[in-house]
Amino acid sequence: LLDAGCIIGVACNVFGGGAALKYIPSFSWGGKDGFTENRLNKVVEVARVVMERRKVKQTQIHRNLLEKVYKLTAKERL
Repeated sequence: LLDAGCIIGVACNVFGGGAALKYIPSFSWGGKDGFTENRLNKVVEVARVVMERRKVKQTQIHRNLLEKVYKLTAKERL
């Protein structure tokens, strides 16, 4: 359950039942039983697959952007 005002960062995977945290840092993976860090290489690969399904080619610019956000948000992760 996502409450009003819940903030979910970039490249998060939130699953399971129960109420989510009010703030979920970027690159977090998990749910009511806790979160772990979503690995950058996995995020890039999943983004590539999703983009291909939409007939969009992932470029180095896309990868660089994800890497930059990953580095900028490192201190926020659990």
